[in-house]
Amino acid sequence: MNLAYPQIYASLNDLFAPDSGVDIEFMSTAALGIEHGVARTWASLHQAVVATFKRRSVAIGFFENNNLNLAPAMAKTVIWGEEHRIIVINNSRSTTDRSGTLF
Repeated sequence: MNLAYPQIYASLNDLFAPDSGVDIEFMSTAALGIEHGVARTWASLHQAVVATFKRRSVAIGFFENNNLNLAPAMAKTVIWGEEHRIIVINNSRSTTDRSGTLF
């Protein structure tokens, strides 16, 4: 992998190493402070993720019922509700720890 993709090797190693401090969570929109029934863009949801975790984190997609929407366009507008689960990758290491390159 390192020879094929040298630019992303360190980041992938951070992501998949057992002691990386990286968690993948499936969060309700309510846990992120998103009001149900209100149309918001995917970009504004990213802002809610950062505000919620106050550390290195990123939303990579969401489930609507059982349908996966991975890497939607930032301008995508969704009327968020109880049927949505946001896929969040967050790093529990301190934001002052810059040894990894994931976020």
